[in-house]
Amino acid sequence: MRLCRAYNVVLIGAVLAAASADAGSATMIRFRRTAHVTGSVVRLGDVADIHDADVVTEERLKTIVLAPAPAPGRQTVLEFVSIRSRLQARGVDLATTEFSGASAVRVFRRSEPTKEPSRTSDIQAERAAQRLRQVIEKELRAAGAAAGELSVTVRLSRLDVPRVLAADPASLKVTGLTLQPDTPQTLTLSFRDAQGTRQQVRFVCQLSRRPTVVTVRYTVPRGHVLRAADLISIAVDDAAGAIVRAEDVVGKQTTRTIRKGEPLRASDVRTIPLVRHNDIVTVYCRAPGIVVRRPFKARGEGALGDTIPLVSLDGREKIVATITGYHEAEILAVGHTGAQAAYQDATGAIRFQGSGAGRGESGATSKMAAGSGAPASSSASPATVTGRSGQ
Repeated sequence: MRLCRAYNVVLIGAVLAAASADAGSATMIRFRRTAHVTGSVVRLGDVADIHDADVVTEERLKTIVLAPAPAPGRQTVLEFVSIRSRLQARGVDLATTEFSGASAVRVFRRSEPTKEPSRTSDIQAERAAQRLRQVIEKELRAAGAAAGELSVTVRLSRLDVPRVLAADPASLKVTGLTLQPDTPQTLTLSFRDAQGTRQQVRFVCQLSRRPTVVTVRYTVPRGHVLRAADLISIAVDDAAGAIVRAEDVVGKQTTRTIRKGEPLRASDVRTIPLVRHNDIVTVYCRAPGIVVRRPFKARGEGALGDTIPLVSLDGREKIVATITGYHEAEILAVGHTGAQAAYQDATGAIRFQGSGAGRGESGATSKMAAGSGAPASSSASPATVTGRSGQ
């Protein structure tokens, strides 16, 4: 009886020892529900916690490739059945391996760290800067500022250009912006990347007041006389050559059709003509003691101070005179020597002579002739001579 009991104790001990030995030599693999990878393949160590008495065996199991990794920013699902088949194909003894945990692992691949390209193109840099300007202009409008009156300049590191271009446009937000113009400001751009992670980029911004120029409220035709009610001021990026004060064009006439919003330039307007083509113009020549005047017909048009060609009413004499008023012009003196004064138009067609002062002679001698010296009284349009006594 005692011998039988001793035999049973030995037998039970042997069974327990064998069970303990088997437990010690078994490999335990516990699968996670989710896993994140950064490389191009998914390994067993990425998706499971592995425990083995043999450290070498444990490390070898961790390096077993199970499947290709998903594209950056995407995910895939590895089922337990496929993982088990892959391990069996790699020579893993499934009889001595215990599996636990999730029956399927969802694998995510993180976006690879952004690397500075060898050369960020100017087009990419401008696109990133434009995106920043749009965000800033939105912030200005939200702050109640007239964004159209301010120009926005930004400076962004080329290292950050790819990050800004890859950001979710709806998540872009700028902090630190003030409405102080002409002062560089360091701002922070917050955004979410493709994985939804919040990122930040710092850049420099400067606000400047845009120059204003004069334009018309609506399209006006050629020959329109501009009034103050026709004009408005608008902000532009470049005001070179444009008119900036409305008073400089009020009362002037357009030389061409001006469209709404088109900046006015000096060549677009002119002073209203005081003399037009075929108008009858009274031409004067003045000298000490004598004034000669005679009607001529205009062969052009002009404003105050302009020089225009004229012709006598009979068409035989041609002169050039300077406009001095409405339907009035004057021939200026071109020479003066001692007691004799000679007055002549630019073409030499008319000559005026006045007697010297101090001789006590009254009146003056005048000639309006076309080169031939014909007296004015013989012309179809006689001149009127007004004289004063010499002093």
